Amino acid sequence: MESILIHARSQEALLEQVKRILEDAKFQLQETPTGLVVVDGDSRAYVERDLDTYAYYEPDDRSKVIDTLGPATDVIAVQYSDIDVAKAIVVAVAKRLDVVVDNDHGFIAVGAEFARRLEREPGWDWRTSST
Repeated sequence: MESILIHARSQEALLEQVKRILEDAKFQLQETPTGLVVVDGDSRAYVERDLDTYAYYEPDDRSKVIDTLGPATDVIAVQYSDIDVAKAIVVAVAKRLDVVVDNDHGFIAVGAEFARRLEREPGWDWRTSST
C-alpha cells in the first residue's frame, strides 16, 4: 500500500472532520478502532491519525508544513492501493479544510492547490511525477 498525508491545524479532531466530509460526499465508510475504511467497489483506503509523522520528516519538509499551518498540526494518513480512491478522498477533504498534502514522494502543497491539480490533470500520478 501507498500513503499520502493530510495535515491540518489542530482545532478539532481532524479524523472526525474528515469522517463528516467523506460522509457528506457519500463515500461508503466503515469505522475501525483506529480510523476509517473507505470502501469503493473492490478497493479500500484506510484513513487514520498519524502520530509519528514528524519523527521521520526531513527538516525542509517539516518547515514547509509548519510555515503554512503553524506548529500545532494534526495529521491523517490515507493508506491506499487504488490511487483513484485516494485522489477522491484528497479532493473532498482539501476542498473543505485548510490543509497541506504530502504525497510521500517529494511533493508537499497546500491542499487547495493539490486538489486543483488533480481536477485539472485527472490522470496525474503523484507517485511517478511530483512536479
